[in-house]
Amino acid sequence: MSLRVVIVTTWGWIVATAASAQLQLIPISPQQVRLQHTNSFHRLEVSEESKEDTTRLALPFFDDFSTNGKPWLHKGSPEEPDTSRWVPRQGTYINNTLAIDPPSFNVATFDGIAASGRPYEFVNRFAVGLTDQLTSKRIDLDTMRPESNVYLSFFWQAQGLGEPPDEEDYLAVEFLDQNNRWVERWRQQGGSHSSSFRYVLLPVTEPRFLHKDFRFRFVRYGRQSGPFDTWHVDYVYMNKNRHPSDNALLDIAANGIRGRFLKRYTAMPMRQFVQNPQAEIADSVFLSVSNLDRRFNVFAYDVLLTEKLTGNLLGLLADTTAIVGEFRRNLLVGAVNRGMGRRPPIVLPLNQPKMILETKFRLNTGEPDNLIPPINFRNNDTLSYLTVLDDYYAYDDGSAEFAISFNQRFGRLAYRYELNAQATLSHIDIYFVPVLTNLQGETYNLRVWKRLDEQGGGARDSILLVQNTFVSYSDSLNKFIRVPLSRKIPLQGTFFIGVEQLSDKPLTLGFDRNTDSGSEIWVNVANRWEPNTRLKGSLMLRPVFEEKLLTSLAESHLPSQWSIYPNPTSDSFFVEGEVTHIRVLDLQGKVVLEKQFTQDHTPAFISLEGAPAGLYLVQLIGQRCAKTLKLVLCK
Repeated sequence: MSLRVVIVTTWGWIVATAASAQLQLIPISPQQVRLQHTNSFHRLEVSEESKEDTTRLALPFFDDFSTNGKPWLHKGSPEEPDTSRWVPRQGTYINNTLAIDPPSFNVATFDGIAASGRPYEFVNRFAVGLTDQLTSKRIDLDTMRPESNVYLSFFWQAQGLGEPPDEEDYLAVEFLDQNNRWVERWRQQGGSHSSSFRYVLLPVTEPRFLHKDFRFRFVRYGRQSGPFDTWHVDYVYMNKNRHPSDNALLDIAANGIRGRFLKRYTAMPMRQFVQNPQAEIADSVFLSVSNLDRRFNVFAYDVLLTEKLTGNLLGLLADTTAIVGEFRRNLLVGAVNRGMGRRPPIVLPLNQPKMILETKFRLNTGEPDNLIPPINFRNNDTLSYLTVLDDYYAYDDGSAEFAISFNQRFGRLAYRYELNAQATLSHIDIYFVPVLTNLQGETYNLRVWKRLDEQGGGARDSILLVQNTFVSYSDSLNKFIRVPLSRKIPLQGTFFIGVEQLSDKPLTLGFDRNTDSGSEIWVNVANRWEPNTRLKGSLMLRPVFEEKLLTSLAESHLPSQWSIYPNPTSDSFFVEGEVTHIRVLDLQGKVVLEKQFTQDHTPAFISLEGAPAGLYLVQLIGQRCAKTLKLVLCK
């Protein structure tokens, strides 16, 4: 038997099968999931978009979306496009995690997720139709003439780190004519194509478009039941006095950060970090830069490290010059863990209970203010990201490009973390992606293990918690739900958190493709744990710790009088020990019986009358410790 882990996409699904401790990505034919068209979503016309908004923009129109974004990592929910230029709430969102090598950081992404964070169609998972749009505010072209040579240009990419559009899917550009009718001027069908960004230049020279209420918009057609058939748009520029070969601008733009401040995590508890900061900090971090001009350029850059909560500048990580070729991208290096040249290493204020570190790259490109006034091409010259040192661990960067799920009942997924010092687990942050099927209110088991039985059998797993929990969706994209644990768990060293699916409906857990912690993921089917060896990415699953450390007893020092008897038994047993909570589970993790006491209780009589014969796990929980014992039930 094998466990299938599904990466939800629309080719159909990309299925990763765990067999012999391997994960393999297997594309399924689109004909297997392509069904019917639907009219369940209706296009929002201009007359309905904003009847009271009489704003008219003047040329030039420019947006590379770089001013929309917050610092890159842990930025929470993706943002809407700038409402001073674009009609709000049309589903398109701004992010810097889904595209590959965009012209400048941040892109506008189109898929089947509405502005609410939910799919446009949540009943029919195969419904297709019009979804996200990106519509400009009114642009006054009343004084323009055909000889004014007004052109609109932009860059587009299909898929990126999202899901590839199928052949019948498309991205289109439409212009609003003087009769308030939309006219399609460009369309790109889905299917096979390069993952690079491509450049489009469209003339706006026909008299019917040269009026005071001109608009243009991007529209996406594709699957409506989730983040499928993904398109990205960047660097939208419209102006007069352009020409058909106009494809270059004097702009050097930051387009992405590679690497992270910490070696293993994007966030970790402050108390764990201070145990050995030098071992946790990465050697270097990189910035990717685009040159949008046809000439090579020389520019300077530096890298600053700042503590955001206090506003204190902690130091300079780099300060040098670089050369980037024409229409090229270049990687810049900013050292983190050691001084560069004569600069001393950064000294961090480790006495704070919490820190948010900002790593900021600043380019000094010398781009003139009057190149195309009032556009400021230096807005895309600064890029930063945040590292959180608080009370939780994170491998992911806060964005889900995919959903990962089991398609098998009782499938289990475990995620390994490692503590530098003893700590108390109090919550688990989890992000379920609302895609394909509405699972709101379905139940799953949240699990915590001290160790996994990697040799098979499963009964030797050190299970610390099995908590039946309802699936809950957040109210926006990439927003975690914080689940309180039924009891706080003292931990030290390595531990695992994870989920167990209880029905045939696949749980869709957020999966980040920009960071890779695949070696920390384990899967279990038929009571056998196997490591993930093929799937690259990070689960949107984070352990959260209580700042105050609970007193704990090591497992080897648990009270010797804790026991269950008789064992084996036919239908009942006694528990010896000062326990407050007793839970009996079968080997699939299902809770067979659970009993709580208002005070420490010993001995306790437990009846399992009616339970089938077999091996069970009995969890004994006291005020300061817990223990799991095996019980054999004979009939």
